Amino acid sequence: MRKFGIELEMVAPAGQSPLAHANATVRTTGIEMRNNSHFGREYEVWQAKPDGSIQPYDRGVEVVSRILPGREESYNEITLAVGALETARFGVNRSCGFHVHVNVSDLPMRVRQLSVLRYAQLQPQINAMLPPSRRNNNFCQPLGSAVFQSLAGNIDRNQDGFPISGRYSATNVAWISAQGDDARIEFRQAAATCNPGKVIGWVRFLQEMIDEVARRAVGITFGAVPVPPPVAPPRPVLVPQTIGGRVPTMRRGSDADRAMDQLCQHGVITAQWAQANGIADNVLRRIMTGFRRHGAGLITQRSDAGPVYLLAGAHALPIARERVFAASTVTMPAVVIPTPAPAPVVQPARIMARDFIAYDFAAGLSVETLAWCNDRRDTFQSSDEPNAVRAA
Repeated sequence: MRKFGIELEMVAPAGQSPLAHANATVRTTGIEMRNNSHFGREYEVWQAKPDGSIQPYDRGVEVVSRILPGREESYNEITLAVGALETARFGVNRSCGFHVHVNVSDLPMRVRQLSVLRYAQLQPQINAMLPPSRRNNNFCQPLGSAVFQSLAGNIDRNQDGFPISGRYSATNVAWISAQGDDARIEFRQAAATCNPGKVIGWVRFLQEMIDEVARRAVGITFGAVPVPPPVAPPRPVLVPQTIGGRVPTMRRGSDADRAMDQLCQHGVITAQWAQANGIADNVLRRIMTGFRRHGAGLITQRSDAGPVYLLAGAHALPIARERVFAASTVTMPAVVIPTPAPAPVVQPARIMARDFIAYDFAAGLSVETLAWCNDRRDTFQSSDEPNAVRAA
C-alpha cells in the first residue's frame, strides 16, 4: 500500500453551516481538522473546503483527508472520519464526486503510465460498478481513443510524455506531478459517498490495480520487436597457396637495392661487379646473408677474383624481385576456412503496451476487494441517482 489521500464532496444537513458542521463532526473522533479555502494546501491535517460545483451551494462541503500513510491504520482513520459524517446525516447527490490521489513517486515512469492505461482499459468494468451519472460526467470524462493511443505509443517508444495532466483536466484520471515525492495519480470517477466501506473498497481497488501493474512490468521492454538486420553469409578465409620469404625493405639506390636489380636482370653477382659499383667485399657478404635470411635461393662459388653469387632456379631473366626468394617457398593446398556465423542477439522480452494491460479484471485483486467490486456491480440497480440529497 502506498500513500494516498481522498476528497469527498458532500451536502450538509439543512440548517447547518457545511464547513463548520463537517469540521466539528470529524473532530469528535479525535482527528484534527481545519476549515480552509478552496486552495488550502494543509495536507498534514484533514480539511473542510467550499466547492462551487456542489448543489445546493449553501450546503456543499468538500472533505479532504490528510496525506495518509500506506498502512492499514489509514483505513481505520477513514472509518472514523467518514463514519462520523454519515452518522451526522451528511449526504450526497449527483453534483457530488469522490476523488482519490495515489502516490506513485516510488514507481518508474513506465509503470505510472501503464497504471493510467490499465484504468482506461478497465473502463467498461469500472463503469458497471458506478452509477450512470459517473460514466460520462462533465467533471470525469473517460479517456478517449486518441489519448489512449497516444499514451500507449509513448510507452512503446520509451517516451515519458503524458497526454493528460493537471488538476483541472476533466478526465477520469489525471497526472498531477511527474517528479519528486509528490508524484501521484488522481482518480476522479468514483461516485460520491458518505459510507466508509465504499470509500475504503474503492481505495483498495486502486491500490491493488497499481501494484499488479508494477509487478507484471518487472523486466519487460515495451514496443515492437525490432526487425534484425539481414545476416550476411559467412565470408571464407583463404589460406594462400604458397608460404615463403618476403622481399626485404630496401631504400631505393642503396647497395642492397642495386644488388637486387643485378640478380633480377642477370641472376649473378660477382666480386668484380661489386668493386665496379663501389661495394666492398664485406658489405656484399652482409647483403647476400640478409637475402638468404629472407629465403633467397643463392649459390656461392669461389673464383680467383673472389666469390660469385648465383641465383638458383633462374631459368628466364629478367625476373620479378619476389621470384628471387621463390626458391624457399613451400607449396600448400588451398584451404577455405568458413567464418563462424555470428551468435544470435538475445532480445529481452518485449510487448506492446496495449497488449500488456489486457489481462483479466480480477488479476491482482484480493478476495476482499474482488467481492466488493462484484457487490457494487450486482447490487447497483438504479438507472440514475435522484437529484435529491441521499445517504450513500
